[in-house]
Amino acid sequence: IKGIKERQAAVKKEAEDRINTQIKALEEISKQEIASLKKTNTDKIAEIRKYYANQISEAQAAADEEIRIYEGRIKAIEQLLKQEERDDTDEAQLDKIRRLEEQLAFEKDEYNRYELAKEIANEKADYEKRKRQEALQDERDDYRERITTIKDELSLKKEALGEERDAAIEAAQATHDAKIAFWEAETIRQKEELELQLQNTTLNNNLAYEQLVQLTNSKNLLYMAD
Repeated sequence: IKGIKERQAAVKKEAEDRINTQIKALEEISKQEIASLKKTNTDKIAEIRKYYANQISEAQAAADEEIRIYEGRIKAIEQLLKQEERDDTDEAQLDKIRRLEEQLAFEKDEYNRYELAKEIANEKADYEKRKRQEALQDERDDYRERITTIKDELSLKKEALGEERDAAIEAAQATHDAKIAFWEAETIRQKEELELQLQNTTLNNNLAYEQLVQLTNSKNLLYMAD
């Protein structure tokens, strides 16, 4: 019986060692897989952030370029308007001088006719200049409105890209968390199966030993009866 008990103990220890080795291997595999999933998730989120950062940067650069063009046009218009305003001041002064000189030279009725014709011509010129300036001012105001629109659209686009980026990161994180949860649950399940195998091995060994003891005791009783 002693020899049998020792053999059973050896079998039990061998089974325990084998199952414990399997459990350690399972834990190591699970640890490596979870570490790999975490790294993959970290890399993926970094890629998402980089992608949307580039998208926002490109949108910003495109908007800046459009704004630069319109601001350049506005500057040119303002310079033109400024120059025309100076020219008008010069013309007014020169015209006043000419009028004074003409008044000295013309004092008859013909002078009145000439002044009337000249005044009509000046009025027409002033009208055409005013209309041209109004057109330039309208164009300038249109560019300003476009710049405002571009800035507003850029702001909305950046906001939308930010929301899209956050949603992508959230989805990636949710997938990652689900994979981690699966691996943790699967590891626990397989460990429980291995531990159950170990318990069954121990129980079977104990039952076998008890049956052997009972059989030996029965034989001893028979020998004593003889």
